[in-house]
Amino acid sequence: MLHAILSEQTLNGVILLRKHLQAAALNNLMGTLFGKRYDLTQCNPEAKELQEMVREGFEILGAFNWSDYLPGLNGFYGPFPINERCSILVPRVKNLVKKIVEEHRNESQKPSDCSDFVDVLLPLDGTDMLCENDTVAVLWEMIFCGTDTTVLLAEWVMAELVLNPDIQTKLHQELDRVVGDKTVTDADVAKSPYLQAVIKETPRVTHLVHFFPGQDFPRQMSISIMEWLSQPTQRPWSTCGP
Repeated sequence: MLHAILSEQTLNGVILLRKHLQAAALNNLMGTLFGKRYDLTQCNPEAKELQEMVREGFEILGAFNWSDYLPGLNGFYGPFPINERCSILVPRVKNLVKKIVEEHRNESQKPSDCSDFVDVLLPLDGTDMLCENDTVAVLWEMIFCGTDTTVLLAEWVMAELVLNPDIQTKLHQELDRVVGDKTVTDADVAKSPYLQAVIKETPRVTHLVHFFPGQDFPRQMSISIMEWLSQPTQRPWSTCGP
């Protein structure tokens, strides 16, 4: 990922960070779930298909569907053909995940310290056993949700560090001291309290959806309480210490 970012910076002078973060996050999840990692510098058809399916899934999820609000339009009007796109995406997901699961079944490897998540799922029996469709659903949900949440958090962390160069400098100093030139490990993260604080503070101060205090709502309207509303309020946090 770092080599790809450096190459893009050298060629264009600017970096579109999201695509690099998505590729790295997906690669990491594939290693955890399926025991497969891809060389991101090479063109891998399976990795490319996974990236396309994740991207399509989030585009469908975020698309405005008129028929949700005006059911009468369903079937003859839709600028974003949600149902048609879902009917194409679902079989692609099933085929790819089933193929990887079948590869694990053929290997018939018992769970060990080097096992991936599929190796743990397959031996389950009795009430714990999952049917094929449930197995596919669990694995795809972990890929789908785990990729974009990681990417969005990393993007916001980078944005906040750019806006706060003093915090960026302190974080660099901690990483240089704890990690140095080697690859970061879980043990390094445990020894990096400032890094942990930066990651935890980022979702507290950044908000994807805004709620305006004092705003009027119609009677009988359903309201979801947003926990972040209390987070940026100074009063309750002023007694918490640094």
